[in-house]
Amino acid sequence: MLKRNSAIPVALFCAVELILAILLHTERGMASRHLSFAAVVLACVFCFFYIEKSAAYIFTQSALIFTVAADSILVYNRMDYATLAMCFFSVTQLSYAARLHAVMPRAHRPYHFAVRLLGSLVAILLVYCLAGDTADALAVISLFYFANLLMNAVYAFVYFQKPGLFAIGLLLFVFCDIFVGFSMLGGYLSLPDTPFIRFLVSPPLNMAWVFYLPSQVLLSLSLISYKKGA
Repeated sequence: MLKRNSAIPVALFCAVELILAILLHTERGMASRHLSFAAVVLACVFCFFYIEKSAAYIFTQSALIFTVAADSILVYNRMDYATLAMCFFSVTQLSYAARLHAVMPRAHRPYHFAVRLLGSLVAILLVYCLAGDTADALAVISLFYFANLLMNAVYAFVYFQKPGLFAIGLLLFVFCDIFVGFSMLGGYLSLPDTPFIRFLVSPPLNMAWVFYLPSQVLLSLSLISYKKGA
């Protein structure tokens, strides 16, 4: 187990992730996919160095493991299993939700549960209201996942702890999925043809990974600043 102030392993981890980030944007085809997946796996593996008996560790490590499971499908474009991948990502967000639930005052927990349940139900209903006949299982589970990601990001800032790696990591996760979501929305909704929408749907750079990889690095490192299970 690493000490939380172990600067050298952290610096090496960040350096390797930075190299992978540069390479995955410069390589093409399967090489880029391998590099992308390796970066996600590394973030998951690095978190094992902080293993301990705490709710924060258990839920964070679980979330990173399910992230790897989801990306083993999506990174390699196995879209026949996309719904399963989004189920894995939903477990990821529910794991982060459990981490947040564990750190908040007991008096706040019933409200947190109620807000999360209501937000999830509204997200599911929204799919059918907006997509109508085009709504399918993938759309439902995707919006359920995104609603929980948004709530996690909000709650992480409400219970913000310095240096805020957990909250910032979740926020970057949100930015990533905004680009992913818009790339998929065309199959369900008719989007306006504006320069901004075109940028979100088809950016000149892989913007999803510009935000996604740093988010995974920060979430893996977020246990460094852990106090009382945050």
